[in-house]
Amino acid sequence: MSKKKKVILISGIAAVCVLLLCVSAFFVSAVGELDGDTVYEGIYFKDIPLGGKTQEEVKQIISDYEENMPSQEFTAKFHDISITFSPSAVGFNYNAEEMAKAAYDTYRTGGKLERAFQVWKAKNGKVEIKSSYLNDEELFKQTAKTLLSEQGITDAPYTLAYSDTAVTVTINDTGEYVDIDAFYSQMKQRMAVEDYTVLELQGMPIGVPSADDIYNAIYVKAENARAETVDGKTKIIPHVIGRSVDKKSLEEHLNKGEKSFQLKLNKTYPTIKTENIEGQFFHDVLGTYRTNYNASLKGRTQNVALAAKKINGTVLNNGDIFSFNKTVGKRTTAAGFSTATIFTNGELSEELGGGICQVSSTLYYATLLADLKIVERRNHMFTVSYAKNGLDATVAYGSIDFRFKNNYSAPIKILASASGGVMSVTILGTKEGNKKVELVTQTLGTTPFPTEYVEVDSLKAGQQRVKQNGLNGYKVSATKIVKDGNGNVIRRESLGTSVYQPLKKVIEVGKGTQVSNPPTQTPTPPTKPPVHTQTPEPTVTQEPTKPPVTSAPPTSQPPVTQEPTETSEATTMPNNE
Repeated sequence: MSKKKKVILISGIAAVCVLLLCVSAFFVSAVGELDGDTVYEGIYFKDIPLGGKTQEEVKQIISDYEENMPSQEFTAKFHDISITFSPSAVGFNYNAEEMAKAAYDTYRTGGKLERAFQVWKAKNGKVEIKSSYLNDEELFKQTAKTLLSEQGITDAPYTLAYSDTAVTVTINDTGEYVDIDAFYSQMKQRMAVEDYTVLELQGMPIGVPSADDIYNAIYVKAENARAETVDGKTKIIPHVIGRSVDKKSLEEHLNKGEKSFQLKLNKTYPTIKTENIEGQFFHDVLGTYRTNYNASLKGRTQNVALAAKKINGTVLNNGDIFSFNKTVGKRTTAAGFSTATIFTNGELSEELGGGICQVSSTLYYATLLADLKIVERRNHMFTVSYAKNGLDATVAYGSIDFRFKNNYSAPIKILASASGGVMSVTILGTKEGNKKVELVTQTLGTTPFPTEYVEVDSLKAGQQRVKQNGLNGYKVSATKIVKDGNGNVIRRESLGTSVYQPLKKVIEVGKGTQVSNPPTQTPTPPTKPPVHTQTPEPTVTQEPTKPPVTSAPPTSQPPVTQEPTETSEATTMPNNE
């Protein structure tokens, strides 16, 4: 072999070795990335990169995007009549939880080498997750019917309006009616691909309804209440009151060509009612708790009462999981929610549904006393007045939920009410043994709030006034202690550690005022008091007025930590989330 050929051969081998080393390095690096607990690089929602984010962070990103995105309008057309609405107003909202999981699951199936290659390829490209929606069918149909009726469009060949003793039959003769079920199916298909082009609604011809059609629509067979057990789960089937009308009278009205007429309702009552069955299961109070709210705050009061109404009467069978967001639903004006003050990133803002976290927090406390299994719970950013530190539960539709599981063998029932400034939750069921629950909170550390001075034109030099009172930050652990009838501890269960951020104090001063930040307030560790326990009959706390806030950034101060102390709730001001 010539010297020249040897050089070429050696160079080729060297190149191959370098290539192999590069490939090996790539696979070592790529394979190493597969075991992380965050979304892979190159995964996007719209134009927002999700790489390196946890599922909880992705949920928050999607929720923030939906909240702040320009309102999208959807137009449906029926012949020459159009109705316009936003998808969120009719119950179509991003399913942030499902989308976050989809982002996390991307490239997490298949062999490691295949996944490593896909992860590497995604880094140099863009993989966008598909949008998915939470569909509120009941809200959609209710809102769609209202919008159509405002334009003189009916959704049925006839309508039935019931009173306690009669039913009014109205025959529609406009030529066509809109099929609401088909409308809903079309909307689901459109939203799945985010197609906002004009939707042509399907028209159904209105014929003369028969007496049988109307009679069958009115007729309901009476049924006794009953309890059914399937696969170890007991479900209560409520009783049904039967109803009917005189068919001969109905036929006479139709034969006369009457477009609107009234028929007497004949009712048939069951022998076994729901309350008879419920008495078999819901005779014990498993847990109860109440909190106070300021009834003069109309928006907040409306929201608290509405959320309480939505969860009231909920029955959970063995193994069922309660979701606060699913039960209460999207906080929209169409659903009856009002704007109220909440804290968002340390700033006061008016948001739909403000205040309902008091309902979730009251419910959380009651579930703890009932010794139910907590599935998902998160504390507020700041301390709240209506709940003990470490024992609150915040919610945000589409991102933060409060969920618990019925771990009793029999069904449980939630009773919730809000009236006269008192929010109350009681959980009924069947006791399993003689046990008592105690809740212990422990303050692990305190972060004093910073103070910020803001110059304003409305004050003279040397003058000052408090714009916003501060809130200390806290780190608090909570423990559930379950005891038997003799006071012996059955088990201790950690409820996790809650971290509350400090809220700055803002002082307005006149221009030219000489100020200096006050020294950091280091809490003096108090003498260790007795362990603070909560019983099923707690003292109700009063809600102070909400402080104003400024948008200026807080001054930076390092946290100050004190020795852990077991205490009752620290004095706080509400962040009204």
